[in-house]
Order: sequence, then structure tokens, then C-alpha cells
Amino acid sequence: VIISNVTAGNLESLINSEYPDPYQLSAINVCLPLMLMFTALANLFGIGGSGSLSRALGKGDTDTAKRISSFAIFGGIAVSLIYSAAVFAFSEPILYAMGADEYTFSYAYDYMIYVIVLGGLFTTLNSLLAHLVRSEGRSLASGFGMSLGAVINIILDPIFIFGFKMGIQGAAIATILAQNGYQLHLTCKNSYKKLQEVAKSLSETYNVPCFPHKTDMGDSKNIFPKMGAGCSNNHLFY
Repeated sequence: VIISNVTAGNLESLINSEYPDPYQLSAINVCLPLMLMFTALANLFGIGGSGSLSRALGKGDTDTAKRISSFAIFGGIAVSLIYSAAVFAFSEPILYAMGADEYTFSYAYDYMIYVIVLGGLFTTLNSLLAHLVRSEGRSLASGFGMSLGAVINIILDPIFIFGFKMGIQGAAIATILAQNGYQLHLTCKNSYKKLQEVAKSLSETYNVPCFPHKTDMGDSKNIFPKMGAGCSNNHLFY
């Protein structure tokens, strides 16, 4: 999590360093400690929740596992929103305390509005969900999700900064969109999981297999590779 965030932040600073206004680069560095607070909040609920979640899943207690994951997610959302609101309410003294001056304050404020006030929740969820997915034993999927956000950020930064000539606002928008990448990925995976459950229900109701193994087009079992035996899995998130 930390490596992903720091790498994306450093590359974003490197890209912005080519921008002719040095005050915009300074503004990003002013906001960086405020951004890292979201990682701390994600770790607070994600690491604590993932340990309890792993134990519950190990015991086969799915109901407790669902309650733990719900508390971790909604707790992270609530605390992130409170933190974003507090930063917005006391933005001026906080930014000056972080090192802003009369030259960088306006840029830092714009970046803060996008990344911390509007996009902070997504930053927390990105790391929080990665912890919970890892607790199910899906460390590769968790790492992929964190890397996905960093890669999207690296791709979008030059497009918004130089292509659209949006400067620091473009960097902030790229960061928000990148943080939504993992949530979109999980949404697609969970939609697929729901399709598995519907297929299993229809199979049990009408006493037909979920997917035929042979069709006129050949072997169809590879069309939905995870919809095999039982057409279901025990994972909560992935």
C-alpha cells in the first residue's frame, strides 16, 4: 500500500516538475501528508478487520465474517468523511501549517478540494478493500488492485496535465479516477459472483446443469471458467 502510494506520488511529482509553474509542484508536496492520513485510516480498519475476518472465515463462520467486513467498510467510510469534512472546514490553518505560503496556497487548496475533500473516500476504500481481499487469501488479487490504481494514475497524469493543460487540477482529477479503478474492478468481480449464484439457483430449481459441458460449438466449460463445480465460491469480496 505504502509503496504504491509513494511511487504514484513521486511519479506525479516528476511529471509535474516538467510543468513551467514550480508553485504547483510545491502545492502537491504540501498536501501529501494530508493524503497519507487516508492510508492510515484504511490501515486502521483494514488491517484490524482483515485479521478478525481471516479467523472467522477459518472457522467457517460466514455470518460473523460478513458483520466484520461491514463494520470495517462502513467504519472506514464514516471516519474518512469526517476527516475530509474537518480538513475542508479548517483548510486555511491546516494548509499553512503544512508549509503553504501566499504563492502556493491557492494551488494547494484546489488540489486539496479534489483529492482530499472529494476523492479522499475513494483513497481509503482502495486500501481498505485491498486488506479485506487479502484476508481471504487472495494476496495476488489484492496486490493487483493496488498496482492498478498506481498504473492508471501514471497513465492519466500526463493526459490531464499536458494534454488537457489542466495543471495541478488535472493531476488531482487523474488521482481521483485512478483511486476508483480498484472499486470498479471489485464491482465487476462481485457482479460475476452474483451471476454464479443466480446460475446455481436456476440449476437447483429446474434441475439442469449450470452450463452444459458440450455444445455444438465445442467444449463450453471455458466460457465461464469459475462457474464450474457448484457454480459458487465462499469468498466475500473476490
